[in-house]
Amino acid sequence: MIDVNDIELTLENIQQQIDHNQNNLDNLLEQRQQIVSHAYNNGLSMIKIAAILKVTRQRVFAVIQATRTEEE
Repeated sequence: MIDVNDIELTLENIQQQIDHNQNNLDNLLEQRQQIVSHAYNNGLSMIKIAAILKVTRQRVFAVIQATRTEEE
């Protein structure tokens, strides 16, 4: 276990790692959103995109709608 004297430092380090990884995840999700929208706009079906990403067609639709909303 963690020594009592190291708990504060350990919690700070863990939070920094979480923040860093959350930023990376946000960036990846943004990239995915743009590519999904581009793929759909260039003829790739929602069914195919969903299969590639292992998500539902409804999720793909939501991603595409979110991209369109941001562009307006």
